[in-house]
Amino acid sequence: MTTPNVVNLLATSRFAEYIDLEHFSDETGLDFDPDRFPGMTYKITDPKVCALIFRSGRIVI
Repeated sequence: MTTPNVVNLLATSRFAEYIDLEHFSDETGLDFDPDRFPGMTYKITDPKVCALIFRSGRIVI
């Protein structure tokens, strides 16, 4: 029998408040172009994680 190996994980979260992505982008230097995509992409290299952050407060990791 082989040992299971997790290679992908998905989690969602929702803040109760609206997120001002323009302000967040200015403060963090992250790229945000609402004409191209309605959310902001936040990438971390170690550990390798990508989060999508939306104005509504929803975050997909």
